[in-house]
Amino acid sequence: MTSPAINTELASMAFDQSPFGIAFANPQNGTWLGMNAAFGVMLGDSDDPLALQLPLEQVITEPSESLDQLVELLQAQATLHRRIGLKHAEGFILQLRVSLALVVTAGEQAIMITAVETGKIVLDPSSEENLNELIINNTRDLISYSTPEGTILYIAPSITEILGYDTSEMLGRNRRFFYHVEEANQMAQSRMFDPENSFVRRVRHKDGRFIWMETYFKVLTLSDGQQRVLTFARDVTALKKYEEMLASVHRIAKIGAWEWDIASNIITFSEDARRMYGYMLPSTSPACDELIDSLQLEPVVSEGMKQFLRLGAQNKPDHKFWEYSTRLPDGTNKFFEIQCESKLNHYGEIYQYIGIVHDVTEQRVLQQKLQDREQRYKSLFEHSPQAVYSMNLQGEILTANAKIESLTGYSVKELTGMNWSSLVAAQFADKSLLHFGLACQGVPQSYDLKLRHRSGYEIEVNTANIPIIVEQEVVGVYGISMDITDHMRYLEQIEKLSYQYTLILNSVSEGIMGLDAKGRSTFINPAAASMLGLSPTESIGGSYLNYIDQTRSDGTPYRLEESPINQALRDGRSYSNKEAVLWRKDGSSFLAEFHVTPISDRGMHQGAVIVFQDITDEKEIIRAKESAEEADRAKSEFLAVMSHELRTPMNGIIGMADLLGDTELDEEQVSYADTIIQCSQSLLRLLNEILDLSKIEAGKMILDKESFSLSSLASDVLELFGIAASQKGLNLELQLDEHLPTMVVGDAGRIRQVLVNLVGNAVKFTEQGSVILHIKQLAREDSSCMLELSVRDTGIGISLDKQDQLFQSFSQLHPALNRKYGGTGLGLAISRKLVELMDGSISVDSAPDQGSTFSIMLNLPYEAASAPPPPSREVNFVPEAVQNLSARFSGLHALVVDDNQVNRMLLATLLGKMGCGVDQASNGLEAVEQLDKKRYDIVFMDLQMPVMDGLQASRAIHARIPVERQPVIVAVTAFVRQADRDKCAAAGMEDFISKPVFASEVTRVLGNLVSGAYDTASDN
Repeated sequence: MTSPAINTELASMAFDQSPFGIAFANPQNGTWLGMNAAFGVMLGDSDDPLALQLPLEQVITEPSESLDQLVELLQAQATLHRRIGLKHAEGFILQLRVSLALVVTAGEQAIMITAVETGKIVLDPSSEENLNELIINNTRDLISYSTPEGTILYIAPSITEILGYDTSEMLGRNRRFFYHVEEANQMAQSRMFDPENSFVRRVRHKDGRFIWMETYFKVLTLSDGQQRVLTFARDVTALKKYEEMLASVHRIAKIGAWEWDIASNIITFSEDARRMYGYMLPSTSPACDELIDSLQLEPVVSEGMKQFLRLGAQNKPDHKFWEYSTRLPDGTNKFFEIQCESKLNHYGEIYQYIGIVHDVTEQRVLQQKLQDREQRYKSLFEHSPQAVYSMNLQGEILTANAKIESLTGYSVKELTGMNWSSLVAAQFADKSLLHFGLACQGVPQSYDLKLRHRSGYEIEVNTANIPIIVEQEVVGVYGISMDITDHMRYLEQIEKLSYQYTLILNSVSEGIMGLDAKGRSTFINPAAASMLGLSPTESIGGSYLNYIDQTRSDGTPYRLEESPINQALRDGRSYSNKEAVLWRKDGSSFLAEFHVTPISDRGMHQGAVIVFQDITDEKEIIRAKESAEEADRAKSEFLAVMSHELRTPMNGIIGMADLLGDTELDEEQVSYADTIIQCSQSLLRLLNEILDLSKIEAGKMILDKESFSLSSLASDVLELFGIAASQKGLNLELQLDEHLPTMVVGDAGRIRQVLVNLVGNAVKFTEQGSVILHIKQLAREDSSCMLELSVRDTGIGISLDKQDQLFQSFSQLHPALNRKYGGTGLGLAISRKLVELMDGSISVDSAPDQGSTFSIMLNLPYEAASAPPPPSREVNFVPEAVQNLSARFSGLHALVVDDNQVNRMLLATLLGKMGCGVDQASNGLEAVEQLDKKRYDIVFMDLQMPVMDGLQASRAIHARIPVERQPVIVAVTAFVRQADRDKCAAAGMEDFISKPVFASEVTRVLGNLVSGAYDTASDN
C-alpha cells in the first residue's frame, strides 16, 4: 500500500502527463479552476491556458445548456457523456467527446471535464489556397462577382453543370440577360441586389428552360472606393415545386399553417391561413387575448384558447383541438378546425407549437344537408304503414323497417342478409324474379304475389320495386310491400258475385262501384246510385270520375287527372279517405268515407272497386260529441276559476280570523272568531269535495302507485281526530291483523282520504263509546293480498231504508240530521268512487242506535315483510304545545308578492310573528325591482297578478338575479291542480302553498329553508 503523499504525487503526475485533456471549472460562475497541458493544447495555449480562456459557459458552444441546467443534470446523474464544441483560441470550433462529473476538491465542488475522443482535423496552412480553389471549383452553389449594375466579372466553373453555360459565355454580360423577363424587369427597377434580403428568381438554362435560384449578396468596397457584388446562388427548383405543390394542396384542402415560438411569444400565420380568415389575422402577432378577441368567437371557445395562450410552455404536451365558427369581414360565417402539436427540447420543455387551420364550412353545410336528408328518409322509412326494405342487386335484404316483422313473422335481425326470394311462395317465384330483374335495370315495378309467413300460412301482398340509383347507376332496389289479403278476399268475393248475389248487393247500405282500367263503371249497387243521384239506366257503362271527389281539403277543385281516385285507379294501388267530399250528379255534395281497391287478374291490372258511405249524419254526431267534450273542459276550467276566486277571499277570512284569535279577546269575541273559522273551514271542505267529485266524474282522477306502510297511515288518520274524540270523551282504537303486510303498493293519499271521511263521520255521529279502525288480511297470493279496512262506531246508526242513500252525491238522510250535524253529503259519495277506482268495494252494516260499521275491500300488491306490524293499541292523543318560532326564524328576510292587499297583510303578519323581516310587492315587476336592490332569503309569490304574473316573475328572477343572491321562491295560489304545481316547478319555484294559507304550512316552508332542504333539492 502506498502512502497518501505518494498517492498525491502520482495523481499529480497522471494529471500533468496525461495525453487526454482534463480540466476543472467552478459550477457557480464557470471560471476555470485548473486544466492539464493536453486540455490547454486543445484550447490553443499549453503554457498558460487559464490566462487566455473564456469562462466555461462561453467556451462550450454546443449543446446549448446553461450552466445551471448542466449542474442540475450532473446532480441527477453521476456522469454525463456529451459531444461538445470548444472554441479554440484561433477562432475555430473543436469537436470533442467528453465525460462530465461533479467532484469535490479542497472542500469545494467542481465540474471535471475529461476528453475521451477528439474529432479535430489538422490542416496544413500551406494548402489553404489549394483548398479554397477546390471548394470553389466543386461546390454545387453558384458564385459570381459583378459590378453593382450587373456586369459579370467572375463566375465559378460550377455554372456549366448548373446552367449549361461556359464561363466565357457569361463574363462581361449583364446578369439580367439570363433571368426570366419578369425578374429581369424587377432587377432593372433597382432590384438588382439587396444585401439584407435574398431573392428567389427564375434563371434561364442554356437549353431554354427556367430554373428557380435563391440568391444572396455581399457588397465589397475596393481600395479605390468602387463597389463590387459577390453573389451566392443555389438551385431551389425542387424546393419551389414542392412549395407550390404544398400551397396548391393547402388551397384545395383549405388548410393553413401557423407556428408559435414560446421564447419570443410570437405566432406566425401562413398566407393560406390569413386568406381563409379574410385577412383578419396578421402575418405575425404576440400570443395574447387581443388576438383571440379579434376573431369574435363564442365565449366557451374564446376562453379555452385564451387559457391555452396564457399557459404557454406550462400546457400539457398533448394534441390540441378546437372547432368554432366566426364571421369574416365580408359578412360570411365560416367554420374552422384548429389543431396543433407541441415540440419539446432535451429537457422535455415545450419550446414551440406547430399547427394547422382547416376551413370545414363546406363539410359542415354538406353534413347538415345529409343529416336533414337522412332524417327525412328515416322518418319515411320507420313510420311508413307499409313494409319498406332495401336490397342489393342479388336480392339480399340490407335494411328494413319494423312493419316487415308483422308482415313476415321474422325479426329485422333475422331478415338482414336473407334473400327476398326465399320468402316468396313457389308459384310466384318466376314472376317475382322477373319484376326484380326489371327494377335492377332501372324500371320501377308494382305487382301482386304471395309470401310465406314464418308461421306457415300464405299472405297476399302488393309489392313495389323501385331502383336505387347512385351517379346514374343502379346499386340496389327498394321494396315496399303491403298486406292485401283482406282486400283480395273482399275483391274475390265481389268478382264472384253473380245474379244470385244481386239481392245482397242491393241490401247493403254502403255504396259499391266497380270501374274498369279506363274509369268506366262496370257495376253500381242501388245504394251507390242513390247516393250519387243516378238512375238505374245510366248507372252502368258511364264514367263518373269527372265529378266524384273533385274537391281538395281547402275547397279548391281537382283536375280530373289529379283526382286521388283517378290516380289510384291509374296506378293500380289502394287508396282510402276517412272524410272526403263526394258530388252527386245534380251538383250537391255530401261527406263520405271511401276506399279504392285495385282489381287484378293474374297480376294484370283490370280496374278498381270503390266502396263508400255517407257519413254526414255521423259527422254531426261527432260534432255533438266534441261539443260535449268542450262543455266538459269548460266545466273543468269553470271549477278551477271558481276555486281560485273562492279560495282568495277565504284565505283572507281564515287567516284574519286566526290572527284575530291570537289577540286579546273577551269570551264572546273568542266565540265569534271560532265561529268564523269553523264556517270557513266548512266552506273549504265543501270546495275540495266538489273539485274531487268533478275530477272523478270527468275521468281525470289519476291514482298514484307507491310503497307505503298501511299501519303508519292508519295511525296518522287517527291522530287527526285525537282532539275531537278527546273533547267528546270517545275512545279511539287501532286494531291491526298480525298477518298484515309491512308494506303495500297503492295510492296512499286516496286511501288516507277515504279513511279520514269514514273516521270523521264516525266521530261526528258518535256521542259516547268508541270508534275502532280495524285492518285485517283476508287472503294472500304470490304478489297481492285482499285487505278489509273497517271503521266501527257506537253512534246513532242508520236505518236499512236509508242506507241506499249513503253513497249518493248531495244526499242527506234526514233534514234533522243535517241541521244537527251539518255536511254536504259528498264525503261518502267521493269515498265510494275512489274505492271503485282502486278496483275495490265499500259497504255499510248499521242499525238505529246500534252503531255502524263501514267496510272497504281492497286487493293491493305487497312487499316482503321486514318486521312484524305494531300490535293493536288504544291511541291517546294530546295536542302539541305551540312552539315559539320567532327565535328559530329570526333574521330571515322575506318578500310577499300579491295583488290582493288583504292577502299581503295576512302573510306579512304571520311571517312577522315568526320573527321574519317582511317587505311587500303588489306585482311581479315590483318584486324583481326590489330583488335588484335588496337581498331576500325567501319570496312568497302569488301566481295571478297584473303587470307581471308570478310565473313570469320567477323566470325573470332566475335570469336576472345572480345565483349567489337568488332567493327560494314559494308559490302561493288558489289554483290547486297538479298541472298548476308542474307549471310552478318549471318556472323555478321550490315549493307550493295553496290558499287559504295556514300558519302550519308557512312554518313548514320556513323550516325547510333554515334546514337547507331547498339547497339539496336545487343541487339534485
